[in-house]
Amino acid sequence: MTTPVSESNDTLIGKTIDHGRYELLRVIGEGGMGKVYEARQKRVDRLVAVKVLHSHWAKDPKLVARFKREAFTASQFRHPNTVMIYDHGETENGGLYIIMELLKGQSLLSLLDREGPLSLERSLKIMEQVCGAVTEVHRCGVIHRDIKPENIQIDPRDGHPDFVKLLDFSIAKLVNDNGLSSIDTKQNLTIQGAVFGTPQYMSPEQVRGRTLDQRTDLYAIGVIFYQMLTGFVPFSEPSPQGTMMAHLTEPVPRFEERVPHLDIHPAAAQIIYDCLEKNPQERIESCDALNQRLL
Repeated sequence: MTTPVSESNDTLIGKTIDHGRYELLRVIGEGGMGKVYEARQKRVDRLVAVKVLHSHWAKDPKLVARFKREAFTASQFRHPNTVMIYDHGETENGGLYIIMELLKGQSLLSLLDREGPLSLERSLKIMEQVCGAVTEVHRCGVIHRDIKPENIQIDPRDGHPDFVKLLDFSIAKLVNDNGLSSIDTKQNLTIQGAVFGTPQYMSPEQVRGRTLDQRTDLYAIGVIFYQMLTGFVPFSEPSPQGTMMAHLTEPVPRFEERVPHLDIHPAAAQIIYDCLEKNPQERIESCDALNQRLL
């Protein structure tokens, strides 16, 4: 997910890309790899979002490959709760972009910052949609690896106030693909200061740089479910390294200890604890299995 930025010095505002097909109107936000613009698809007069790779990254073949990976990965998905990718390409000066549906809502992080902890009923409705999207991702042989509230968009539509869209497959990994190994958890998921993982949501095996499967996404979902109900992530130390070590060594704080006033159904609490097992073999094994328990 991206964060708001100033447009004052942006040279692309008002310009077009893809041989004049898309006119860039304003900056929506900025992330580690690029900016996201609201744009007009001129031929059909449709508003879309355009993610453009920062020019300094476009010179790095590993980052270019990672960006193309995001476009390729996300373009496979058709689930209503995953963001729709329309197109991707390269600008005349060598910049890379992805064209995607324009969402008008807010991130789950913004929602939590503004409203605080959510009710169990509301959290369950959001989680069911997240699990539906992640189930499709996993069936396509992909691990997201960076599921967090910033990457979950709440986009009210058709009378549904909390319609979910799963975003940002920048570090998604095809399960049977061994490429791009230099951009991995073994190097703390960073390249020249650009972070490709979020310590508060990283599974223990991700912290260790182990081989990952779909259960690493289940761990992140457990963290988010915990956060929606309490207003806190289970582990958040002063340093990223401290937070990652806590995932490895510290027990998950029980609800009755962290928020004694919270009246949470024991079954819901157990689902979260089962997602947050440090040993993936003891974790809920799939989003399908998790959804069955959420119903």
